[in-house]
Amino acid sequence: MTFREGFKEYRIILLLGLFTLLTASFFSIGYNNPDEHWQILEFAHAKVNPSLEKDLPWEYKAQIRQAIQPVMAFCLEKCLLAMGCFSPFLMTFILRLISGLLSFVAIH
Repeated sequence: MTFREGFKEYRIILLLGLFTLLTASFFSIGYNNPDEHWQILEFAHAKVNPSLEKDLPWEYKAQIRQAIQPVMAFCLEKCLLAMGCFSPFLMTFILRLISGLLSFVAIH
């Protein structure tokens, strides 16, 4: 096998993996654990709508949870609101897509 043939196969595998990632991001429904929404999306949404802070768990007030994922979700929510196309379904799709692409790049 020549280098060119090996590179072609490698590219096909990468494209197949990327297609699988995009398909899984689009068709995924549900969640693995309620904390995915409660500890990330709800924390981010509370920054957009501060009146919801009273309904959050004690971890929010104690500030003991990491902040990187809620900050990413907050920034995405603000961008979607600014564009006038906010939807929780679109938001979770984009977050799944970003997470998948970051893991794809890390694996590559």
